[in-house]
Amino acid sequence: MTTKPHLNWGIIGSGQISSWFVSDLQLDRQEAKATHKVVAIGASSHTKGSKFIEAQKLPKTTFVGSYDDVYNHPDVDIIYIGLPHVFHKESALKAIAAGKHVLVEKPATVNAKDFKVIVDAARAKGVFLMEAMWLRFRPLILELKELLLKRKQLGVIHRIIADFSWDMNIDQLPDDSRLKSNKLGAGALLDIGIYPLTFSRVLLDDKIGKDHTPFKVTGVQTIHNDVDYMTTVVLLYEDQKQAVITSSIYTDSQFEYLRVECEKGTVFIGGDMASLPTQYRIEFKDKSKPEVKKSFPAHGQYGWGLYYEADAVAIDIAAGRTENVLCPLDESILVLETMDEVRKQGGLVYPQDKE
Repeated sequence: MTTKPHLNWGIIGSGQISSWFVSDLQLDRQEAKATHKVVAIGASSHTKGSKFIEAQKLPKTTFVGSYDDVYNHPDVDIIYIGLPHVFHKESALKAIAAGKHVLVEKPATVNAKDFKVIVDAARAKGVFLMEAMWLRFRPLILELKELLLKRKQLGVIHRIIADFSWDMNIDQLPDDSRLKSNKLGAGALLDIGIYPLTFSRVLLDDKIGKDHTPFKVTGVQTIHNDVDYMTTVVLLYEDQKQAVITSSIYTDSQFEYLRVECEKGTVFIGGDMASLPTQYRIEFKDKSKPEVKKSFPAHGQYGWGLYYEADAVAIDIAAGRTENVLCPLDESILVLETMDEVRKQGGLVYPQDKE
């Protein structure tokens, strides 16, 4: 019997996304391609770390300490960074300096230049690094990539229209809320707009990273108090394909928040959250063909689906690879550069842009 790859995780940050990730790591999955153990929690206080362990039903022996304690913990193979994105650069560089592999939440950093610093450090140290863009690993997405880009069952792809909007009741939030703070990287584009942008990259272009099909970026933003409340992006590819990408913190997305318009039909993708697609359906232009509809489980016993990226990371590290083929570092840089250009056109500047 072949032994599955295994990783010992150190978790940096005890917020919601870290709780989802840790919960998924602990699921008993018969189809799991790797095994995982959370051995250390880094939190801003021991009390927060202890409460996190209790809430996640981790063993009481799980180590709790400062971020630095976790970076340097001898039993930790890899660091998962679930902090707000303005803190990703510092955290990732410290983890890399300690010789740890790194999985850093999306967006990897506020801008492309900061992530390039992290990439250079990881490559120099020879450790694994990946942005935790879980969408790229979900079975629904992989199936549609096969159907649309490899088998080309719907012919030429013409356009993608993708939205991720989430009514955050932004005007009712306190002034010190992270979601209203320019200093903490708030805004529709970085917080949620990165998802429809990623959808467009995955399903519209069969090339990735430095090999991507060239495209022109047009962006407009509605900005209040140095935070974008709405952002719209249009990508025009060299081969004349288009992507129309919208995000807003004023309203909620519809259930079917994305469509891929093709020569022979249209694919509609839906789910309760635009970051968590749970079904797709295909309407054919040839009306003699019945509609195709397929659902994918989520939540409950199936967790959040963050384990797909965790398994992929474990497999890569066991094989001696330092980046992942589905989410290569140059592709993460490309997405960040695209968002940088949108913000440049929209007039949104973060403190990190001035450093």
